[in-house]
Parts: sequence; structure tokens; C-alpha cells
Amino acid sequence: MLRTFGRSKAIPFFFALGLGCSKASQKAPSPVSDLPPTAAPSSPTPLVASSIVGCPSTGPCRILALGDSITYGAGGSGGGYRVPLFRMARERNREVTFVGRVKTGPPTVDGVAFPSGHEGYPGYTISACKGRNGIAPLVAPALAEAHPHVVLLMIGTNDVDAGCDLPSMPDRLGALVDAIFEASPDTFVIVASLVPSQDEGFDARALTYGHAIPGLVSARARAPGGRRRIAFVDMTSAFRRVPEFRTKLLADMLHPNDAGYAVMAEVWATALFSKVP
Repeated sequence: MLRTFGRSKAIPFFFALGLGCSKASQKAPSPVSDLPPTAAPSSPTPLVASSIVGCPSTGPCRILALGDSITYGAGGSGGGYRVPLFRMARERNREVTFVGRVKTGPPTVDGVAFPSGHEGYPGYTISACKGRNGIAPLVAPALAEAHPHVVLLMIGTNDVDAGCDLPSMPDRLGALVDAIFEASPDTFVIVASLVPSQDEGFDARALTYGHAIPGLVSARARAPGGRRRIAFVDMTSAFRRVPEFRTKLLADMLHPNDAGYAVMAEVWATALFSKVP
């Protein structure tokens, strides 16, 4: 479904209820040296960025992945969802580069240099609480250095894990999104619900937060005089649609495995690559 908002552009708005959680407490894995190739695109068409939502007509689309250890890639073989998303972009003849001050992931993917930048911080919460660092103070410097066209945001895992004032999570996420736009008004922000866990009790505690995300996204998309380029994607439902997802898509109670990260990449790709070149 396409809805037009923010600076007179047609932006896909994936409006669905999300719930779930993830955890960022275990040590992140070391990057792998390379990944096995998949079939090369059948067309030799040059890579372009103009067909990626939120990106310019020339040059690579600069994508900033922002979040906690799931953004970092914990639980997988290295690079998390960024690796399959990079592969999907190339298979669609889209030109992307991941930006950010943290560098993790394989040196190459299918023989192509992998842009390993991101802003994924294991153990971080939305804002500081109970001895944990929040990502909120990192937003302005990260955007000032990276100059992204698109921000992929999934955060809140560790807030649920630590019990960081759960009722205030939606407001704190909203303040974080506002900080992104204050630092970079033209950035397209895609906000995701949390991936579900292997524990129903943990998922239930995240329920209110998950249900609140579409509303805060919609409010910023439609705010009179200050509409933002923003969309919501439902990671929770994408996982739950897979039979036995708790064992097939999760490496431990809360982190995705490589199959789970591939599902995440598909969800991000749906939002990013909705235009036909």
C-alpha cells in the first residue's frame, strides 16, 4: 500500500501492529571472512540508487542501520541482516552502501567489497536506564558523520529485558525519532517492530510497545506543518508467519540466526525497493 506524505513523495507505509522482543546481552560474533555466492543477476544493468525509496537519483544510497546487538548481527555468522540486504540490493541492481562508525561483517559478499558500517550497539537501550547506555545521545554525531539517506531503526530489546520503565518506551522511541529528524530533516526513517523471542512471557511484556509504534510513526507522517518521511515495518509478524520460528529463526532466546536475519532483510527490502527501476 502506498500513501503519499512528507515533501510530496510517494512513500510506502507498512502499517501493521507489531510486538515482540530481542536481547543484546551476549557477546557479538566475530566477522566471517566471506559468504558463499548466489546466482548473479541475469541482467548486466548498472547499479542504480534512484529506484530506492528515499534515495537520490545518482550515486549510492547511504543506509544507516541503527539499534542494538541485533543491528550489530549477534547470533549470526557476521553482519546480521545487512549482508542479505546488500545481496538483495545487488540482485535488484540497486546501489547501496551501509554507513556508520561501527564496522563489522565480512570483507566481501559474492566477491564484492562489503560496506560494513552501522550504528549497532550491543546492550544499548533507547535512552539510558538501569546502568545501560542509551543510543539517543549517539544519534546526532552519527548522522553528522554518516549523512544517510535512509535510517533503519529497530530498538527497545534491552529496555524490555531490563524492565526500563516499559510504559514510557513509546514516548522515548518517539523522542529518538524526533532527534533523528532534528539532526537530518530529509532522511527517510523506517521503524521496525521487534523480532519475537523464544519466550512468550518476554513477548507479552513488549506487547504495549509494539502496538504503539505504528501510531507514533503515523503521527509524525501526518503532523501538520512538519510531516516527516517515515514508515513502519512489522518484523514481528514476518517471524511469526514462519512455522516453528522460535527454533528455525532464532539462535538463542532473543537473537536471530542467519535464517532470521534473512527474514529481516526481506522486510527491510520490501520498504526500500518498492519502486520499479
